[in-house]
Amino acid sequence: MADEKVYTPSTIADQPLPQEGTEIPASVVSGGAGVYSPATIPPKPMPTRRVAVELISVALNTKSRKILAEFQFTEHGAIQIGKYTNGVSGDIRITPNGITARDKAGLTTFALDGDTGDATFKGTVQAGDFVIADETGLISLNNFNFGSIHIDTSPVYTPGDNNWHDLPNTLQEFILKRTTRVLFMMSMKGLPDGAGTVDVQMNITGTDIAHTPVISILDDSTIHTIHRVYELTGEKIIFKLEYRVNIPSTQIQVDLLTSTFLVLGS
Repeated sequence: MADEKVYTPSTIADQPLPQEGTEIPASVVSGGAGVYSPATIPPKPMPTRRVAVELISVALNTKSRKILAEFQFTEHGAIQIGKYTNGVSGDIRITPNGITARDKAGLTTFALDGDTGDATFKGTVQAGDFVIADETGLISLNNFNFGSIHIDTSPVYTPGDNNWHDLPNTLQEFILKRTTRVLFMMSMKGLPDGAGTVDVQMNITGTDIAHTPVISILDDSTIHTIHRVYELTGEKIIFKLEYRVNIPSTQIQVDLLTSTFLVLGS
C-alpha cells in the first residue's frame, strides 16, 4: 500500500564501561622487543564509614572520651565498671537503686542505698587529713577534746564567809565550733584529821549553773565523785571549780582533787 509506513528500530548509542576510554599507561620492558607487561590498575580509595553525627557531637565524644549529655537508665539498666573475677579483681555497679562495690573476694566494700540513703563501708572513713571512723568505731582526736587536772598536794581551805570562791589551779578552757554536749567530772577526798565540811561546785563559762551538783567534803576519807553532761552553745568555754567553807572557825584539808571535761563531738 502506498501509505504504509515502515518502522525501523531506534539506534541505541554504545555506553562505555567504567573508566573506558581512559588511557591506561602500560609499562614496556626495556630492550625494545615490543613485549608489554599487564596494565597498571590505579589505586582506589576505601569507602568512608558513616557515623551518627548527633551521637558524637551532642551526647558522646569518642575522640575526647567524654560524655557530653545526660543519659538515662532503662527500668533495669545499670553500669558495671570492671569485671568481677574471684580472687583476681572486683567491680563497681551503678544502678537506679544505688552504688555497690565488691573486692576480689566478693565482699561488699561500700554500698550506697538509693532508696533509704544508707551508706555502708567496709574500711576506714576519712575526710581531709583526719580519720572519722574505722572498723573498730569512731576516731576523732581533733573533735573529742578533753582536759584533766589532778591535784594531790593536800590543799587547805581556810575558814570563810560562806561565799563561793575560785578553787586555785582548776581553771580549764576549750573552744566549741557548734552546740555540743560536754561531760564534766570532779572528785575529792577529805583527810581524816580535818574538821567540818567544804562544798565544791562547777562553774562553767563564768556563770553558775543552778543545778550543778555540790560535793560536800567531810573528814572521813571518803572519795566523792560527781559527773554531769551539759549541752553548751558558747564558743569559748571556761571550766573551773568553786568552793565555800561553811564553818568560819574551821580549817579544812583535802587529800586529792580531780577535775575533768570531755567534749562529745564538735
